[in-house]
Amino acid sequence: MNNPLKFRSSEHKIWFISDLHFFHDKPFILNPRGYANIEESNLHIISSWDETVGENDIVFNLGDLCFGDGNGERSKFLIESLKCKAHYFIWGNHNSGVKTIYRDEIKNKYNLDNVEIYPLKYGDRFVFIGHYAEIFIDGQPIVLSHYPIASWNGLSHPSWNLHGHCHMNLKQIDGYRMDVGWDRSKRPISWEEVKEFMVKRVFESVDHHKTKEDSCI
Repeated sequence: MNNPLKFRSSEHKIWFISDLHFFHDKPFILNPRGYANIEESNLHIISSWDETVGENDIVFNLGDLCFGDGNGERSKFLIESLKCKAHYFIWGNHNSGVKTIYRDEIKNKYNLDNVEIYPLKYGDRFVFIGHYAEIFIDGQPIVLSHYPIASWNGLSHPSWNLHGHCHMNLKQIDGYRMDVGWDRSKRPISWEEVKEFMVKRVFESVDHHKTKEDSCI
């Protein structure tokens, strides 16, 4: 996407989440989260989402929505059921179901195969925005990705990298980077919480980029 999406928190409550892993029955997912089975996991995630997110809110979902959903029916149900005004989606590494929806939507709208188009809207609120996206909230630049990034666009300005994938197990979490996955709080993370987290972070250069005060390149 060449044109970054821009939002104002005064207009909508904004949330971030990743790695919901609906219907993922593996112990390495369920056990650390304290769920006995996928039914308990699914019900708690939906309940927590509905208690947190409002009808007029915006959610950025950074991947791994649903597991083992080849025909997309489970994912369609989730997309249509999870409360929000707009649901922006970044690809993760568990894309079954959601990928089926995406391919069918391109076929239905454009009669094309084996292409990627972003943004692509499905239904009245779900929007595919690709593998990576740059957005602004209240003027703050943010890079969204499923995987954590070491050096990203605008890092030294600073822009912030919000990601998932690591289930709060990333060994090095220095700099302006935050895991917003389900394992952090077992609910979506608010824009206010992101700001509170980032204000405590310190810029760390991992390459030739410096802060603006040090002549950013």
